[in-house]
Amino acid sequence: MRSPDTSRLPRWATSTPTVTLTAVLLLFNLFAVLHLAPENMALQENDEHERGDFDFRVDRVFKFANERAALNILDVRNRFLQNDHNPALFNAVAEMFVRAGAETPLPNQLFTLVLFNLGLAFFYLWTRAASNSDLFAGAATVFLLSTPYLLYHSVSIHECSYQLLFFNLTLWAFCRYLGTSRLGWLALSCVAYFFVCLSYWMFYVSTFLLLIALQLKFRKLRLSTMAIVAVPPIAGFVFILWQITLTEGDLATAIEQLQRIGGSRTFDVDFAGTEIHAREQVVNEAAISGYPRVLMDRIAVMMGLPVPVFGAAFLATLLLAGRRAWSRHGWMLLVILAGVSWNLVMIQHTIIHKFAAMYGYYAWALIVAAFVEELSGALGREDSPRVLAMLCAPAVILVFYGTYVTELIGYVRNILG
Repeated sequence: MRSPDTSRLPRWATSTPTVTLTAVLLLFNLFAVLHLAPENMALQENDEHERGDFDFRVDRVFKFANERAALNILDVRNRFLQNDHNPALFNAVAEMFVRAGAETPLPNQLFTLVLFNLGLAFFYLWTRAASNSDLFAGAATVFLLSTPYLLYHSVSIHECSYQLLFFNLTLWAFCRYLGTSRLGWLALSCVAYFFVCLSYWMFYVSTFLLLIALQLKFRKLRLSTMAIVAVPPIAGFVFILWQITLTEGDLATAIEQLQRIGGSRTFDVDFAGTEIHAREQVVNEAAISGYPRVLMDRIAVMMGLPVPVFGAAFLATLLLAGRRAWSRHGWMLLVILAGVSWNLVMIQHTIIHKFAAMYGYYAWALIVAAFVEELSGALGREDSPRVLAMLCAPAVILVFYGTYVTELIGYVRNILG
């Protein structure tokens, strides 16, 4: 059966995927810029965990930056720490903004918005390199741009933008290394991974798992490569331990600090004599038995879709792939494991924080992308990516109307008074 003639399609229709991605990216930046208006920054909803937690992720960071900037630059020993026990590259940057004369968080917020855009660019590039598909990368990026995670944290000056940038730069450089075998790309990947580890704890393990997953995808799994990419997280941990030691005065106390915070975030373990406690004793037998439901709720809150939808999409992907399912999508099992790796260990942290599933955003985006690509292939048409994009346009419009558009209207009304 002959495919219908598409030569008469208008130009905008033949470039629908590119147009969609560009339009959504512009919408994301418009949303972020309007969010920065004083009338919108002052909204009480910004202090909710799932909507940015600005009292913690903007106001508190700026407060600490001012306190550090008031000291002699050589007297600050905890520059790369948050609460004196967490990696915090963002604190060092915020301090430098204040030292440069910033009187509000705004310059820093604009800078982090630039970092978000760079992170999105590298996300697109590495997913494209891994899949060898513009459609796969475009679908993953468009989905990511629709998530509450990206939407409400786009003007935060906390860790989000730094981890988005360095995490995706790590994976892009590693894909380049796997494709070319040039050691320069491997070196860049390791340097970026080191900065991932200076940004916060959440991507230490998941980055390593994804680097293994990419080796499987490229069919270049080597123990020597795994050993090399294990160096950055070790180096990052040693650097942070050194920072804590400088702050606390000795190594033994620094190790105790890490034990305390680790214990509280996992199973509410409370070490004797500690001054760090879990907010409340939430990890008990009932919490453990109900944990899958809690985790599913956290994922839905940050990703905008319920977990069964992702499950159905992944199952449909495997069915559409048929005999090629393992060769094409076997690496995704490690991607999904990486996506929930933080939540599988940090039980207490996941229970008390509604945003705790945002650290696995890539797993859910790649599930959507894999489904879109397999569905496109099932259409069996040369122009199937464009046709699929046009067919999906109503769903995309509905999703973005329920997130961007309604919020944008409210932001504009606030500005106009």
